Amino acid sequence: MINERVPRPLGWGTEQLQEAHDTDIILSNINAPALPRLEYDAPATPMLREPATRAKAFILAIAVALNLWAFSSLPSRVTFAQVWWAPLPTIIILAGAGMFCTYQKWTRVGMFFCALAWVASSGISEIHALYAVGTHGGVLVDDWLANIDASLGFCVADIKAFSDSVPFVRNVLAVLYDGIIVQTFLVLLLLSMKRDRLSLNRFVIGFMICEPILLLSFLLMPAAGPFAQYGYEMTPMQALYLGQLEALRGTDALHVAFPTGLVTFPSFHTTWAILLAYAVRKHRGWFAFGLVINSLIVVATLTTGWHFLADVIGGGLLAIFVITISNRLCPQQDDLMLAGSC
Repeated sequence: MINERVPRPLGWGTEQLQEAHDTDIILSNINAPALPRLEYDAPATPMLREPATRAKAFILAIAVALNLWAFSSLPSRVTFAQVWWAPLPTIIILAGAGMFCTYQKWTRVGMFFCALAWVASSGISEIHALYAVGTHGGVLVDDWLANIDASLGFCVADIKAFSDSVPFVRNVLAVLYDGIIVQTFLVLLLLSMKRDRLSLNRFVIGFMICEPILLLSFLLMPAAGPFAQYGYEMTPMQALYLGQLEALRGTDALHVAFPTGLVTFPSFHTTWAILLAYAVRKHRGWFAFGLVINSLIVVATLTTGWHFLADVIGGGLLAIFVITISNRLCPQQDDLMLAGSC
């Protein structure tokens, strides 16, 4: 459209200005061929040239190396059920679907599938490597963790007894604690639909960085947990965990049909919950909801009797550390790229 303006000499009054304004409107309504709209499409960035993708690939390579070490170091008395490998085809399908959708420029769907594949592959490799680390023994540090709690005037057994006296609160917190995987799925979906690539990449990288740190912590500072320290009634999952830990550290044969997380210090549930709340911080309504839910999950690490307070403090410090590293590995300017990638 053409929009010509009448020159306005100095000293014009109100009437002259109004007349000039009316002339502008008339001239702007003249039908004229529209100028072609200029659009700029950034060239597609190769997947492995994106800093965030390179960081995730490097961390996953470390995880693969740890698992190769696990294969060679696991004693023959520890075996896994065939169902252990069932998630692998799913991970391959998710990764393939993510790359296909990214290539087709279905950005939101591609981001979601890729994020799921990265998180799932990291989680599966971590759990497997933990069983190899568990066979190396090491002095249990439960007494040390309990002494830290005592120095802070805190006792998990008292918190557990109080929560058991209020069944409704205990059950709600237990559901939130066990439902953190479902929440992770929903957060990945939310960030993908919002096309918040920066927050999505930072969460995935932070989640993946936790794996080698937790393995090192479990190797150097293994712990049985407060339910073994204080002797209160265990849940079936806690009993399964303790039985597997004792078998790994002993000489009895162990057939793992249902793997569990073996790390007590630091509390990965605490780290995980903080990472989830931090991931949605840009979205106000979701952030308020996520902050409440994940604060309750941190509380649930104590009311369920899974962790010492020292574990929770360690999990919080780990969250701060991995958030700092992921922010450096995935800086703000990377989010300005228009091309989709995994």
